[in-house]
Amino acid sequence: MSKAAPALIASTERSARNGHPLITFPTTGGGSWKVWNRFLALRDDPVFEIGNVCGTCEFWFRRLEADEQPIDLPDLQQRLTDGLQKLDEQVLEAFERLLQSGIYHVALLRLVPERVEPGSSADYFAKDQRATWLDCSAEPRNEPGTPYYRPAERSGVVITPNGDRVFEFIAPLQNPERLDEDRIAYFEERLKNGAIPTAVAVGVLDIKQYYDSATAHWCLTHYLLDGHHKAEAAARLGRPLGLLTFVASEQGTAAPTQVARLMTTYEQVTAA
Repeated sequence: MSKAAPALIASTERSARNGHPLITFPTTGGGSWKVWNRFLALRDDPVFEIGNVCGTCEFWFRRLEADEQPIDLPDLQQRLTDGLQKLDEQVLEAFERLLQSGIYHVALLRLVPERVEPGSSADYFAKDQRATWLDCSAEPRNEPGTPYYRPAERSGVVITPNGDRVFEFIAPLQNPERLDEDRIAYFEERLKNGAIPTAVAVGVLDIKQYYDSATAHWCLTHYLLDGHHKAEAAARLGRPLGLLTFVASEQGTAAPTQVARLMTTYEQVTAA
């Protein structure tokens, strides 16, 4: 097993301007709130419920029963399979054309994904959240509706002087139980030979603080668009994975400056 510290390889701010995006963030109202519940949709079909706009409510994401239609950009597959060493303009432009118009903090990360089964001791919603949100401790826990991944060494990172903590997640749009085992084995072999392939995600940062707590949870979720087999292979072997993530600065409950601040908690390295 070969682990490496989570690292930030490169980052930049980008602006997407699309009239007919593939990936959108629809919302619904609640009570007197015009915007309350938020979703991540693919081809106009909501794939994830991504929580609400309440700053004191608990954070959650929940995979919905949507058709699985993976994003396929064949012209880029070899570059992503080989792994990006820096921000690639052609890759950035191709994925930006899929995104809802807005500002995105784009980061190329290196991390080791660890698979989490809902309800297990590693499940944020079963452990970390219930230890803070006392009101929900007697209620059924938030159910993500899918196995997901947590980047190693990115759980509970302290980000502010008063003890606010960072929690990170990689949420798969495709059900990990339905992945192609031969394809996973292909990436396992590449990983064993030292390759660090790149997956691609769109991210949302929510900052949530229970009313009776002195500290907040900074919850950054990377919703996986491309690279499901890579992520599963890396998780099985405990090997580093590249992750190109487009964090939607205007879609979470955090300010763009807070998104940028979170990135400073990564080890910053310069790729060779």
